[in-house]
Amino acid sequence: MRNRKGFALVLLLSVILLLGWQGPVSAQNAGARQEKGATQLGINGDYFTAGNTVDFTEKIAGDLYAAGNDVLAQGDTGGDVLAVGRSINVGGNVGGSIRAAGSQVTVGGKTLRNATIACQQLAITQEGLISGNAYLAGQTIDVNGKVGGDLRAAASTVVINGEIGRDAQITADRVVVLPGAKIGGALKYCSKNPAEISPEAQIEGGVTQIPVSPGGASAKHAGFSIIRALLSLAALLLAALVFVLLLPRCVYRVATTVRTQPWLCLGIGCAGMLVPPFLAIILFITVVGMQLGWIVLAGYLAFLSAGFLLGRIMIGFLAGGLILRALEKRDRASAVWSVLLGATLLKLVSYIPVLGWLIGLFTGIFTMGALLYLAGRTWFQPEPPPEAPAQP
Repeated sequence: MRNRKGFALVLLLSVILLLGWQGPVSAQNAGARQEKGATQLGINGDYFTAGNTVDFTEKIAGDLYAAGNDVLAQGDTGGDVLAVGRSINVGGNVGGSIRAAGSQVTVGGKTLRNATIACQQLAITQEGLISGNAYLAGQTIDVNGKVGGDLRAAASTVVINGEIGRDAQITADRVVVLPGAKIGGALKYCSKNPAEISPEAQIEGGVTQIPVSPGGASAKHAGFSIIRALLSLAALLLAALVFVLLLPRCVYRVATTVRTQPWLCLGIGCAGMLVPPFLAIILFITVVGMQLGWIVLAGYLAFLSAGFLLGRIMIGFLAGGLILRALEKRDRASAVWSVLLGATLLKLVSYIPVLGWLIGLFTGIFTMGALLYLAGRTWFQPEPPPEAPAQP
């Protein structure tokens, strides 16, 4: 099961979002919900938590999944830490790997495996330890702690003043190696500028500069392209996680409607895409209804955008559930793993020319059709008459 969870969430990185939630919402073991403020001596299994400020100090036996404006993971985690938010500080010990990103990320604890991080500003403090490999992407990366394995970094500026156990491969406009740096292997960097290396720095395997070809993209553009792709995927995964935790019934109803009544959803969705623009044009022609026409057009564009975003979440939930149930040979699958796995697959498919565009179009149409159908049933279905009082 852990291998499937890792596959489903290995690309769970964050988007730079200011979450406006007033109170935290959490789910333990992908099931029961509880307030984050509850005092706990320890948690057996995985833990999900989301809020404007997430300050987590408990000890977790499994994985920690945290999303918020400010994420402070100070407690020890037996499994992986997957954090999304604006500011992330992983100060506790991590028994597995770190997968995180945001605007600012700080690693100050000990991590027994690897770290995959994408952000604008990244700092591995002097107390920070990544025993395995570090895969880093950002605008500014400061490595003051220790990386036991290889370092792979893409950024605008990379500063090394710590210890790298094996090779360091860097793509950046500016590479700075300070006196406190110790690199057990080779330093290979791709940049149009020579690295700034202190004579006191220790580099066992030598230094190799890979020049940027005149016709190729610059290191900065290459690094930012990676970040944009990661954050785009992270935005979808973060939204999927929030929806399935906060609105599980809504996600389930939409997915079930698409599965049980696909043709109805397709027809209603196509009508929802085609009718409002013609209605807006008619209102514009009448002049009297011009203001109403702008309202219809604005609402149509907002609904269209929401439909295509929610399409990857709702249809992803449906597809991910089918896949997990087939793999596990069970009648039910975890809602969290289903939506994250399915959304990830749909996002990856979207990069395929033509096919990705078609799948994205139809997921949006089906989702809009299901939403309109459910809204119609909610708003226009007459309420059942009140039951007559029981006769004595």
